[in-house]
Amino acid sequence: MRNNKIHLIAAAALALSVAGGAPAAYSAPGRGQEQRAPKPKNVVVSGVVTAVSGNTLTIHQKGSGRNGRSVAVTVTDATRYLAADGSTINLSNIQVGAKVQAKGAQAADRVITATRVIRVKAAPTTTPTS
Repeated sequence: MRNNKIHLIAAAALALSVAGGAPAAYSAPGRGQEQRAPKPKNVVVSGVVTAVSGNTLTIHQKGSGRNGRSVAVTVTDATRYLAADGSTINLSNIQVGAKVQAKGAQAADRVITATRVIRVKAAPTTTPTS
């Protein structure tokens, strides 16, 4: 009886090795298998818009280092734009000098894709002098 069990286990091991390895529940990642990318983390960026170019806003944040830092935020067709009062606005309403808060996901490559941009304060207007 004991010999039959050993033969059965040996036959099962041989069948698995011929079929391509251990069952899925016991398989470990191999060299050719891809690892999952880290999940993007949600971030909030607040500051003054210093550039608007295509689908990228450059936002200058104060308080990060001596002179602050600039952060590039990508916007998409799915990005929602809101004014401080909660009303809906468009990307064209976000201009250089506006104070904004961008919320979105930051990927492993540190690129931020905004899901929402809130214009906290409109860009200052300049009055022409005569």
